[in-house]
Amino acid sequence: MNKLSKKVITIICAVCMTASVATLSGCGNSDSASSGNGASTDVSKAGDVSWSYDENDKILTISGNGKMDDYATGSEFPWHGCSESATSVVVEDGVTSIGKNAFFNFSKLESIKIPDSLESIGDSAFVKCESLAEISIPDSVKKIGASAFMCCTSLKSVTLPKGITEVGKSVFNGCTSLSSVDIPSSVVKFDMSAFYNCTSLSDIIIPNNVEKINQWAFYNCSSLKSIEIPNSVTKIGKMAFQKCSSLTSIAFTGDAPDIGENAFGEVKSEISYPKDKTTWTEDVKQQYGGEIEWKES
Repeated sequence: MNKLSKKVITIICAVCMTASVATLSGCGNSDSASSGNGASTDVSKAGDVSWSYDENDKILTISGNGKMDDYATGSEFPWHGCSESATSVVVEDGVTSIGKNAFFNFSKLESIKIPDSLESIGDSAFVKCESLAEISIPDSVKKIGASAFMCCTSLKSVTLPKGITEVGKSVFNGCTSLSSVDIPSSVVKFDMSAFYNCTSLSDIIIPNNVEKINQWAFYNCSSLKSIEIPNSVTKIGKMAFQKCSSLTSIAFTGDAPDIGENAFGEVKSEISYPKDKTTWTEDVKQQYGGEIEWKES
């Protein structure tokens, strides 16, 4: 592995491991009151949204009309005290965005309800939510920020909204349990490290409109068995599929794309390509890396 790859892995591990969470005695602010059974009864304001926490049921509810504020990594967002206990988040209708780092390191979060009013999910919104097993994102969402679900190690399945055009940088990076992703036909790009180290991902359908698969997009997806690259793809970045050690079948359906260094490094597989496409020259084939058996189709 080259020095750049090692540096990237070091940075990823540092992000996943350093989620600084202060231990607070309760989830409400200093003025919040509790009912006799210990559950918080106050609703607190945070910009355009309000929030409340049921300490008995461990449910954090976000309500209001408009955007949720963005928060700096490691900052004490208003519901910070819930991060070590909340198992469910309910975002009510009317909220239009989930802010950056809004639920960073909510380690016990198991479920989240997202309304049809939501339009965007901010960068790193759910980083290191290690108990979150599945999520369905409504079609109203048009943008999912970088690293939104990074290091959600229990996440097994995701349904992406039909309107998004890209799977952004490191969105599912380090989601080691992720085995199923429903990707809509609207997607045109898999950005850098989108599925980096998703070691349980065994099958993925690349939509026919995808044009770019950027560097490290599927790096170390070690359970991925086969892929079909549609004729819409014009670029595959360096090490995009490196260390996909279970890949045994790769099928290209169009012209040879612009290929980055070691796009299939450390892969031992058969690659088929259409024999009527003259762009598949011997020089092009040498750029793929790995141990490749070439086959005309």
